[in-house]
Amino acid sequence: MPATLVLCSGCEATISLYGGPSVSATTPYSYISAGSANQDSQVVKALPGQLYGYDLFNNAAAVRYVRIYDKATPPTSADTPVRRLELPAGGGAVRLYGNGLNFNAGIAFRITTGPTDGDTGTCVASDVYVNLDYI
Repeated sequence: MPATLVLCSGCEATISLYGGPSVSATTPYSYISAGSANQDSQVVKALPGQLYGYDLFNNAAAVRYVRIYDKATPPTSADTPVRRLELPAGGGAVRLYGNGLNFNAGIAFRITTGPTDGDTGTCVASDVYVNLDYI
């Protein structure tokens, strides 16, 4: 069933909802950027798993970046992400994976102010909200 999602003033996207586990079958994860010196590097699950969706929002007046890693330990600027997400100022990103996105080692992410994988720019506390659904 298609639905329209408004991400920011003047931009919208049509998404289709499709099969996958019910919301009650996944584990929710929520994080608000803390402005940590480690670029808000977090481990969501330190074992193999599947990511079924994300809902990200950027409160900052400038672009922020979230990178998702297949790691069981906190990622660093030396690691290579499996997903790179750009969040526009005052905007966000939403994605559902009907069959799940597989992670062999674990599910982790990092938030920065710059676009390159090696960026170490630190966000301000409460810049970015991260919500994930995983198994």
